[in-house]
Amino acid sequence: MSARPLRRNMAAVTLTVVAALGIYLLTQGGSANSDSTQLTGPATSVESQIAVFNQAATSADAIPGEPTISGTVVRHIGAATGSTWASLDNGRVCVQDGGGASVCLPPQDYTGKPLVMAPGSSTVPAELVGLAPDGITAVTAVFSDGSTATGAVVDNGFTIQAGKTVTEIRWTTPDNVTHIQEW
Repeated sequence: MSARPLRRNMAAVTLTVVAALGIYLLTQGGSANSDSTQLTGPATSVESQIAVFNQAATSADAIPGEPTISGTVVRHIGAATGSTWASLDNGRVCVQDGGGASVCLPPQDYTGKPLVMAPGSSTVPAELVGLAPDGITAVTAVFSDGSTATGAVVDNGFTIQAGKTVTEIRWTTPDNVTHIQEW
C-alpha cells in the first residue's frame, strides 16, 4: 500500500474527529451558559443591572433545542412554569420565548428599561413577555381602549396577558418615577 492513500485516510479521519469534537462542545449544556468571564464593556453594565445573570446556572437555563455558545450568559426568566429566557453576550441582550421568537438590542442601547416582545406576528398579541432590570417589580401594558394589564416581575422576567392592541408600556423605577414608552 502506498503512503499517499494512507495519508489521505488519516487526514479524513482527523478532520472527522475534529468536527465531531467541535459539534459536541457546541451542543453541551453547563458552564458555558454562565460564562460571563468573556463579557466586556456595555455587556458588563447590562449584567450588573440584571440579577438573574449573576445567579448560578441551572438546568432550566438551557433553551430547548438551542446549542450552548461559549461567552453567552443564558438564564430562564419569569415564572418557573414559563418559557422565556434572556441571553447576554458582547453583541446583544435578548429575550426569547420557547417558540424561538426573540428580540435583541446591542448592549450599549439597553438603557435600564424593560425589553419587551410580543411573540408571533399578530398586531394584537395574546401576550407580551420581557426582561426588566433590578428594582422594577411590575410592567403594565396600556391598550387602545384605555384598559391595562400588569405582569409581575419574577427573576427579571414578566408576562402580560394582552389580547388587545397595545399602545404603551409603563413601569416604575425604584426611585418611584413612572416611565412610559410608546408601543
